[in-house]
Amino acid sequence: MTKIASAILKQRTEMSKKLFASPQRVQLVPSDPNLRPTVLVTSVANQLVFVFQIPLPRDMKQLDYSRWQQNLIGILQLDIAYYTDIEMEERIIITLDSKLGYRNKGDPDDDWK
Repeated sequence: MTKIASAILKQRTEMSKKLFASPQRVQLVPSDPNLRPTVLVTSVANQLVFVFQIPLPRDMKQLDYSRWQQNLIGILQLDIAYYTDIEMEERIIITLDSKLGYRNKGDPDDDWK
């Protein structure tokens, strides 16, 4: 490992120790009007949380799907940054745990099921 890669790794390790010192779990709702940009802290650095909402609001109006919309296809593309000086396994297993939240038409904003 080069001196530069070693210094970067040391710096990130120190940052991780500070960030992950007080682990907490947070469930985020993307359309929550009180939601602010936040650093999500977890006890393990490989527990990443992706939150998205479909369909996206347009012109300050909340859109919805028709009950006739029976298929939903999504693509998650991961661009992973890594250092060429650090050896990695040839094959890495990625496990995705997914949850789907929904609301019925006319439900309050915080009534997610």
